[in-house]
Formats: sequence, structure tokens, C-alpha cells
Amino acid sequence: MARTLLLLGVLYFGAHAVALAFTRTRVPDVLLLMIVGIVAGPITHLVSPTAFGTIGPVLATITLAAILFESGTALDLTSVARSARSTLAIALATVAVTIVIVAVAAVSLGGLTWATAFLLGAIVSGTSSAVVIPMVGALRMKERTGTILILESALTDVLCIVLTFALLDAQTQDTLSIGPVVGRTLASLTFAAVIGVAGGTAWLRIWNWVRQFPATMFATLAWALVLYGFAEVLGFSGAIAVLSLGLSLRNHESLKLNQLFRGSTFSGIDITEQRFYAEVVFLLKTFFFVYLGISMRFDSIAGFAVAAVALLGVYAARVIIVRELVSKDTPRNDVAVAAVMVPKGLAAAVLAGLPIQAGVAGGDTVQAVTYAIVLISITLTALAAGFLGTNAAAGVKRTLFGRFPAEPPDPA
Repeated sequence: MARTLLLLGVLYFGAHAVALAFTRTRVPDVLLLMIVGIVAGPITHLVSPTAFGTIGPVLATITLAAILFESGTALDLTSVARSARSTLAIALATVAVTIVIVAVAAVSLGGLTWATAFLLGAIVSGTSSAVVIPMVGALRMKERTGTILILESALTDVLCIVLTFALLDAQTQDTLSIGPVVGRTLASLTFAAVIGVAGGTAWLRIWNWVRQFPATMFATLAWALVLYGFAEVLGFSGAIAVLSLGLSLRNHESLKLNQLFRGSTFSGIDITEQRFYAEVVFLLKTFFFVYLGISMRFDSIAGFAVAAVALLGVYAARVIIVRELVSKDTPRNDVAVAAVMVPKGLAAAVLAGLPIQAGVAGGDTVQAVTYAIVLISITLTALAAGFLGTNAAAGVKRTLFGRFPAEPPDPA
């Protein structure tokens, strides 16, 4: 117990140190935290995922909910509306292209059948909110571009989960109906958003009353967890629900939620609460990425080969997708960063175990390749984003994204 407490304390201060080092080294803290987990887990075997029991996956879910909620409280509704079209286009294009490229690589190099290969592609087709959102904040992107990446990560989480279960059913029951897949996706998005906004309206109604109780700083985050779980129990997206909750709390005046309760005064989220949410997210993010590193597997060289080839194609396609679909007045640096923001996260790692549980042929290969894709994609995204912030990257950005305006010079 004493060693565990010592490790947790050192890990917290170490996370602050690597976050501060990002300004100089341009190496994002998410990568360094994952490396700590890899050293403690797969390399030295000091800790294993089983040591966490059910706490590990629960911690990952809480982290995702907290990150999405906090990002929702920072989103302006006007910016969301302006970004909706680009977000949908980029998200759908990235998911579709990722599924095809990963499937081709898995069939050619991994020996999987086309059905299992497309299932693998669906599993890794989303981008990880837990990776994207902290990096967007650390890289200080423009609000519109950052909003696109945040919304894309939440949307693709829903798409990859729905598509994975649909293709898994097709594998086990020899049937695939496009209509139900589209219906489940739209229902998950729509009803989750309704749950989030309704939950935000209810919370605004009782917020001032709740604040009269002692020690209620965590109450809003607890409410976010309630809505996340409620949406998931109903079969909808908990991620979209908590994102909508944060968005409704931030934009309650624009949404005219105060008109639903005459005579009520809604106070906004104050600076103290914002700082508290940021601190909670930082703490959860620290343990999340260390746990993700501990959960990595290195028992399949062939899996890493398939992952590497597939990701080369995915990142190349992402450059084209972003270059063609983002607004032409987007700053060049933002476009370049958006082009490398396709990391995979714990959602993919969790979904990777489903084919084995369902008895799908090649399920062990699917899991091995997925773990490799998660590790390599986070590493590539972190290193590429760090490199794009250096002077050496100016030529690369000018060559690939010369049609976009360069950042105005810093007055300092």
C-alpha cells in the first residue's frame, strides 16, 4: 500500500513536469505518460491490467466523460453551428477511408477474411476523444478548428461502436441490414443529444439550490456521470450526452433554456469551477494514459506490421481529406495539426476483445492488430503534432498546405 501511494504521488507531479516540458520539447504529455505505463506493464511486468480489476475500464469511462463534459463547457454554440458541416464531412470520410485501408492491409498482410478485416477496420475507425481533446488544448488551436476535432472525436466514437456491433452481428448471424445500422446511429446521436440538453436544463433549474449544500464542487461532474450512464443504459451514446450537457450549460442563454422556467435565474459556470474541472480532467487523464500503456500488448510482430502499413495509408488519406474539406481560410498550422489527428484509444482496445468473445475466426489477430494500431497511432500523432510546432516543419506545411493562409507573425 505504501509503495502504491508513493507511486501515485510521484506520478501526479511527474505528469505536471511532462506537461510543462511540452512547451520546450514539443513532445506531448500523453505519449510520455503512455511510455511510463508501457515500462511499468509490458516491459518490466511490475503492474498488469488485471491488477486493476474492474477499476481500470471504469476509470477510462470516467475519464472520457469528464474530458467530453469539460470540452463541452468550452464550446460556443455559434462555433459549433459553423463547424457542423465540416465536422460531419471529415468524420464520415475518415471513418470510411480508415475501414477500407485497414481491411485491405489486414487481408493482404494479416491473412484475415474480408468480413473479419472490415470488422477490424470498424473497430479502429474512430478517433480517441481522450487523446484529441487534451492535445487540442495544449496546441492552442483556433476555436473553429479545435471545435471540429472535438466534435469529430465524439461523433466517430459513436460510429465505430455502432458499426462494430453491426458487423459483428453480420459475422455471427450471416446477415447485415444497412437500414437498422443507420437507424441506430441516428437514434444514438439524436436521443443522446436530447438527454444531454434535457439534463442540462434540469441541472440549471436546481443549480442554485444545490449550491446551498456544503462541498458541492464535484456535483456537476457527478451529474455528467449520471447522464452518461443513463444514456448508455438506454442504448444511446453517453459521450454525446455529456458533451451536449456541457454545451447546454455554457450556452443556456443562446438556447433560451431560461424561458422554460419563468422567474428563474441561471448562473453560469464561474472561473473557480472551470479550474476545478480542469484539475479533475488533468488527474484522470494522467492515470488514463498510464493505464492505457499498461494495457498494451507486444506479442505479435505480424500485428505491428499490419498496423504500420495500414496507418501509413490512413495518415496519407487524412492529409487529403483535411486539405479538401476544411474551410480555405483556416490557418495553415491548424490544417496541418488536424491532418495528423487520427489517434485511436481505449475504445478501440475494448472493442478488440469482442470478436474473440463471439468466436469469430481470426479474433486473436484482430485484437493484436488493434493494440498495435492504438500504440502506433498515438505515438505518430503525438510526435507529428510536436514536430509541426517547430521551425523545421515550415517547409512541410508549405508544401502540403500552401493553399491555406500562414499564421500572422507574433507581435512579440
